[in-house]
Amino acid sequence: MVLYSLLLSARAADEGCYACCQAGGLASCNAELRVYGEGSRLSREGGSWRIVGLWEIGCGGQGVFNAGATVALDHPPLGGELVMQAVNPLQVHCFQQACAVPATTCVSPADDMGRFFLLDCQSDLPVDGSILANVTPVTRVPNARVVVVDGRPLVVTPVTGNAFAAGTRNGAQAPASSGTRPATTTTYGTTTPAYTPPTPAPPTATYTPPAPVPTAQPSAPPSDPMSALAATLPADPPDTCKAPGEAVRGEARKRVDSGDERRMRKDALGALQEYRAALSMDVCNAYAWNGIGDIASEALRPDLAVRALRNTTRLLPGHYGAWTMLGKNYEALRQSVLAAEAYSKALELRPGLPEALDGWRRTAAP
Repeated sequence: MVLYSLLLSARAADEGCYACCQAGGLASCNAELRVYGEGSRLSREGGSWRIVGLWEIGCGGQGVFNAGATVALDHPPLGGELVMQAVNPLQVHCFQQACAVPATTCVSPADDMGRFFLLDCQSDLPVDGSILANVTPVTRVPNARVVVVDGRPLVVTPVTGNAFAAGTRNGAQAPASSGTRPATTTTYGTTTPAYTPPTPAPPTATYTPPAPVPTAQPSAPPSDPMSALAATLPADPPDTCKAPGEAVRGEARKRVDSGDERRMRKDALGALQEYRAALSMDVCNAYAWNGIGDIASEALRPDLAVRALRNTTRLLPGHYGAWTMLGKNYEALRQSVLAAEAYSKALELRPGLPEALDGWRRTAAP
């Protein structure tokens, strides 16, 4: 009975992957990843490299080593590299949206050569065969649907009543990087419960792949990603927010959580992309604006930080951390009056807050 349920669940995930590919314009796609890993053999054939033996990761999250599988590449693969023929970024994206990967593993973003890798989430290193074969049952809600947001297909599922429990990291009582989030969230005029992210599994043992033939190093990130972000942000939220569908709104919350996790891993550019994706789904997501404001402030872009933090304080007027950060960035722009007003508002919400008090003393008229 359990096996039957898993098969039905995996089949539903397969269908979600196919629907995602179709929504993105692909005529067909394969709900399976093929990975170069432990046990794979590599040989040189003229100007190409032949791999014999591949890990095949089904949509249900279980990897099986196929000793007879073979593929020829125009470059030497690295451990954990996805080696499907003609790897399509949209197909990889849809697999991530609808399917599962073995526990504790993550699919990396594409490098400068367009390659993707299945790696340990914590160490970013290839994982051994025992992890690739680990079964992670996929549970999908039957009425999951595909929506196209910001030009990308996303598989979203309705959010049930218990999916967002109060007091969790993306909820009303969770601390934010620039202060504690207020006791309740009143966006759209209703209290928003919080989303509980899964607890990451502990790091697993890894293996060291054979030394590859040297390849080109990844290119450096854009010199000014903040300017690129500013040019593609949505318009500021309206005075009266209209909530999107709960499924889309829930997906936006997940992207904010993903952005928060990337920030903790010091991946500011990746975090910005996640926050921007959240805003493309729900422009009234205050925490996405707040995350952008914090990163812009750290990047010494007070102009962008002020815009993002003003939206945060409009949507969450009780967020004293956002008010304090807004005052700091007004101060950087030499707008002393506005800075003092922001610091004063933070002190009303949190009397004696040292950072706000020091800022108010610097900027308030004598």
